[in-house]
Amino acid sequence: MSQLYPYPESRYAFVRNCLHPWMDDMRRRMNLRRVSAPTQEPITLAEAAQHLRLDAYGSPEEYVDQDLVLALIPAAREYIEFLSGRFLAPQVVELSGRGFPTMCCWDQDHGISLGVAPLKGIVSVSYLDGQGQAVTLADSDWYTDPGSGMPWIYPAYGTDWPSGREQPGAVRIRMNVGYDLPGGSPQDDPLPAALVAAMKLTLGALYENREEINVGNMVSRIPLGVQALVASCDPIRIPFA
Repeated sequence: MSQLYPYPESRYAFVRNCLHPWMDDMRRRMNLRRVSAPTQEPITLAEAAQHLRLDAYGSPEEYVDQDLVLALIPAAREYIEFLSGRFLAPQVVELSGRGFPTMCCWDQDHGISLGVAPLKGIVSVSYLDGQGQAVTLADSDWYTDPGSGMPWIYPAYGTDWPSGREQPGAVRIRMNVGYDLPGGSPQDDPLPAALVAAMKLTLGALYENREEINVGNMVSRIPLGVQALVASCDPIRIPFA
């Protein structure tokens, strides 16, 4: 071991078991783009105002700093989505890669970790063939396994992914993702209360600290409680600095 790895075994184990999965997960998210944004947020304006202890006034009812709060709600959601790799509201995203071989993980079934959850369904799987033409795979050419917490996609049993060009964006996997919104129906994937709480904590931090540098006060990060709440719902433990 000492000849192959110049670090103590404990440090090598940390890199192997913790940092490598985390870095791979972050690389996948760099190739992830939002195609369709949520049409509704997980928390309402009234819920946000209650958490921020804002008074209502007038008729129809409005809140102090209402426009600011409405702008901060999606910002808080996107921050929690980035930390957790989980989407708090229904939306459409697309994962891209250079080609099936480079996206496949090292397993005998040639699976691709999608790196997002919860997965509602695959919209399409497409790739560029040898002539650079876009080809969309039939639904029977692949299957998904959501049972591991973070979903995977595999070629159909007994087959392999097709060969094609390897270049940036050659393979594109479009997906419907996101938890079911509170009060909606059905509730197949209810939004965990811990993620709602993390979003509210982030909202409070953004509302109270409106500048990057807070002169005259102690500078602090987003509350550590947010990290703990997110980690409780994330099967991939992201190491926070």
